[in-house]
Amino acid sequence: MTRYLRRRPRHIGAPPGTIAIGDSYEQPFTVRVTRYRPDLVESGELESGAPLPEVREGEVLWVDLIGHTDIPALTRIARHYGLSNLVIEDAVDVGQRPKLDVHQDAVFLSLRSISILPGQAELRREQIGLYFREGLVVSFQEVEGDVWSIVRRRIAEEGTPMRASGADFLWYSLVDAVVDAYYLVLDRIAEGIEGLEEEIFESLPKDTPQRLRGLRKEAVALRRAAWPLREALDGIGRVPEERFAPDTRAFLDDVRDHARQVADVNELMREAIAANMDTYLSLVGMKQNEIMKVLTLVATIFIPLTFIAGIYGMNFEVMPELGFRYGYAMVWAVMLVVTVGMLVYFRRRGWL
Repeated sequence: MTRYLRRRPRHIGAPPGTIAIGDSYEQPFTVRVTRYRPDLVESGELESGAPLPEVREGEVLWVDLIGHTDIPALTRIARHYGLSNLVIEDAVDVGQRPKLDVHQDAVFLSLRSISILPGQAELRREQIGLYFREGLVVSFQEVEGDVWSIVRRRIAEEGTPMRASGADFLWYSLVDAVVDAYYLVLDRIAEGIEGLEEEIFESLPKDTPQRLRGLRKEAVALRRAAWPLREALDGIGRVPEERFAPDTRAFLDDVRDHARQVADVNELMREAIAANMDTYLSLVGMKQNEIMKVLTLVATIFIPLTFIAGIYGMNFEVMPELGFRYGYAMVWAVMLVVTVGMLVYFRRRGWL
């Protein structure tokens, strides 16, 4: 059964901002810190109990919180950087609908990452939270591994626009990498649909319903990620002008357009999946009708033959034809004439 809703355990009746503790994740809680400026890059994992790095003027600090197994430690770190309980609650809620929250001096975005892992057939689905304010970006991930490798490479390379930009550009780059990964999923769905369309008309493979169901599940997952994200990014207009650099705001508009494009194309893919299922069922029905047609014709031909054989198979003593010397041959001749006559009639009516 498909699981459409994933939520962290909740305390019914608890006040807003209550962060539920306890889940089944095996991912150990990890804190990865990256600090950079045009002439410096520092990156590494923060050891348990180590002092938390502070935000410095002229630098960008990226704190990446991975895993939900240690909610108290995650909460302590998030509060240190000014995140409220409401933001933390949304960040660790794996069933949170993508949304954009604009605060007095910060912006928080909750979104879903849908990506393809090398060598694995299943899609990787993860809830992500992205918080930023001047000089600081805090990201929340469910498990290790993400689509941000290209962002880390840009940070490591000297002279890139990333190194010369602020936290708003890093925040945009993380969102953009997530949306770019949607296109890879979209391409996989499209390739699956195109391959199935050819096979359906050529051989009607028996596993078509299962494969279409798998494509539909991926399309539904992508829809649940792209559609709300598109709506959330529409809220960028509510963010004060000074929060984003002019170039970054233009880039964010481009990301919003990409999310809208993914959502629209994905809807076409879902319609194509439904159309392919209808086509498959129609062709299977036509094939079954052809089989039933042949069986019906065979049964129709044998009905009069069975009738004739049944009459002369009765054990009555007085049957004039039983004493006729050529009776056996005559019965066969009548049966052959009936068969040929019926085949000719069926042909003329267009049933054969």
